[in-house]
Amino acid sequence: MTTANEFREKAAQARQRSAESYLTSGSDGFVSQWAGDLSAREYDLKAEVAENDGRAPFPALFDLDGNLIAAKLINTRYGRAWGLLPDDNPRGSFSGWFSPSNAATDSYRVHNNAKKGYYEGTVMADAAVTISADGNGLSGAANAHPITFRRDGGFSRDVIIIDNGK
Repeated sequence: MTTANEFREKAAQARQRSAESYLTSGSDGFVSQWAGDLSAREYDLKAEVAENDGRAPFPALFDLDGNLIAAKLINTRYGRAWGLLPDDNPRGSFSGWFSPSNAATDSYRVHNNAKKGYYEGTVMADAAVTISADGNGLSGAANAHPITFRRDGGFSRDVIIIDNGK
C-alpha cells in the first residue's frame, strides 16, 4: 500500500515536471503542464486519504436519535436527494426518498430536515480517488479535478461517525 509520504513525493515530482515543461517550452507545453498539475492534485488527495487509513469524509443520513440510516446520496435532475434503502445494500432499489432542505442558513436547514425526521451528518468511509470531468472534450479537460468517492457504493455501517447531525 502506498503511504501518504510516497504520494506526496509523486505530487512533488509531477509539479517538478510541470515546472520544467514551462521552463523549456513556455506556454507551448500547456498540456504537459496541465497534466502535471492535475496529477499533483490527485496525489495530494490520495495522500490525505492514506493519512486517514483509506477513509475520507462523506455526508450521511441519521434519524432524530442520531442513528445511522441506510441511505445513499444521489444527484438527481432536481438536486441531491437521499435514496432510502430497505436494507443495507447500497446497490439495491430504494424504498423511499428524502430531499434535504436548501435553506440559506445551517440552523434553518437543520430545523427543516428535523421536521421531516432526519439529520444530515458526516462519516469517514472507505474511499478512493479518481479524476472527475464535468463536460466532454476540452470543456471536460478544463474542468477535470480529483475527487474522493466511497468504495462501498454509497452506504456501509463500517464507518466512523464524525457528526450525527445533532
